[in-house]
Amino acid sequence: MTQLIKALAVGGGVILAAPSVASAATLTLIPNATQTVSATVRCSAAGAPASILAAADAELPGIAAGQNVQGATAIRIGLNPGGRLEYASVMRTSGNPWIDAAALRATRLSHYRSETRDCSSVSGEYAVLVDFSGEDK
Repeated sequence: MTQLIKALAVGGGVILAAPSVASAATLTLIPNATQTVSATVRCSAAGAPASILAAADAELPGIAAGQNVQGATAIRIGLNPGGRLEYASVMRTSGNPWIDAAALRATRLSHYRSETRDCSSVSGEYAVLVDFSGEDK
């Protein structure tokens, strides 16, 4: 059973959603206080929050999908100024190893854009919430 992730990037009051067909899993990107500026350049651009450019499918193993397991996993990720994923680890478990593994895999396979401030890309740490609640959010 394949569940598409509806990607939500939350930051600076902006919410972006990636196209999703029948999404039961959501992936939410939340900024953390550990962001650093890679360069200081002044310009008229206000900047943009980090976002998910392409969310990967969150696939549960067939046995888990057949049992209609539900839950949410929080994944801690680090993005470099180029938007490349530097690390990903389970921050808060769903209590179900199948959900945690699917959430971690989907987070690692997704593509991101880093936050920009004053025309400069910045690195940052984020919490990504992958929710297999069975509800389309």
